[in-house]
Amino acid sequence: MFKSHRKSQTELIVVPKSLQHKALDICHISHTGLDKTYQIVSNRYYWKGVYIDTKNFVLSCEQCIKNKSFTPKHAPPQSNRIPTRPGDYISVDIKGPLPNSGYVLTVLDHFSKHIVLYSLKNITAEAVSKHILNYISIHGRPSQILSDRGLQFTSEVFSLINKTLGIKLSHTSPFHPQTNGQTERLNPAIESSILTLQERGVNLQNALLIHQNIYNGLIHPSTGYTPNLLHFGRNLPLIFDTFDNNSEPLFLDKAHYVQDLLQQLNTAYELAYSTLTRKQVEQNNRLAKNSRPRALHVGDIVYLKSKGAFKTRFEGPYTIIAKRGEVNYTIQALDNKSARSFTVHVDRLRYAPGRKSHLISHDTAPNESKTRYFLRSSTHQI
Repeated sequence: MFKSHRKSQTELIVVPKSLQHKALDICHISHTGLDKTYQIVSNRYYWKGVYIDTKNFVLSCEQCIKNKSFTPKHAPPQSNRIPTRPGDYISVDIKGPLPNSGYVLTVLDHFSKHIVLYSLKNITAEAVSKHILNYISIHGRPSQILSDRGLQFTSEVFSLINKTLGIKLSHTSPFHPQTNGQTERLNPAIESSILTLQERGVNLQNALLIHQNIYNGLIHPSTGYTPNLLHFGRNLPLIFDTFDNNSEPLFLDKAHYVQDLLQQLNTAYELAYSTLTRKQVEQNNRLAKNSRPRALHVGDIVYLKSKGAFKTRFEGPYTIIAKRGEVNYTIQALDNKSARSFTVHVDRLRYAPGRKSHLISHDTAPNESKTRYFLRSSTHQI
């Protein structure tokens, strides 16, 4: 049966429902996008709902989902808690390995922006925990620590130490370092500074101390104060500052000095908190312009963005088994309830619409079509 094309007046083959999946399969053989595939279909075939079926067939094509790029707008930013004092909320991260130097453990105070850098020869849970305990012995016990999901930070040793000390341990989404963006943004500057100093003959430990001293002594744009002032209540000399032996020491009344210092610190903390809040709102508003919420649901079929070279762009299929907060989902391999489930950020997921039942091929050998049917004459075989 044929039907005339509205514009070109050419004859279109009216395809029965039982053969529509074969027509789409052949027209989509080169895995072109929706528009081009529909152009091929609509110039040759007709059936009621042909565009809707073509769209469903193309968007649910497993080969296209796995291999074609997919760049949706990022999910809206999720605001981290803003602490009200130094020593309350810290984040930790590991950078490396650096050339001939090992690793660097970064500890960042989210209120004062004060950093402490530790050199690591290895990144075992025991080595990392030792430095965290050293940090706590000097700077006090934080109420919360944020880290990625590295084995060092998810280990039983690290979790037990935090639980024993009453510290809330939070983790970022897997392969989504933006959650710990403040610490992540430090890494390029740290690496650049270390490599530059090492070229001048400075060893790793001294390079870390130099960078740490300079960084903590400069005004941070997020607070308007130096990290040292908010963290210790005073500005500390930089390593190259000279000491003036002729300067007269100030003899102050201790009681008045302490009272004035506390008042000044309270004022600084209030202003810093206000600035941090304003900066976070400004940043979120800026990021929100290029973001869009993505609503996925339990039971949806999704594919996971791959990591590493020489792989398909997306792996799967998976099914969503739970939603964790606003932007995280727990997924599991489709049709395998015994497979390990894990939680990922929505920005790494690609939704796959289910293919309509009449568009699914039920051939036992899908690559060898046993059905013969015709296009425009008996000489054209599909």
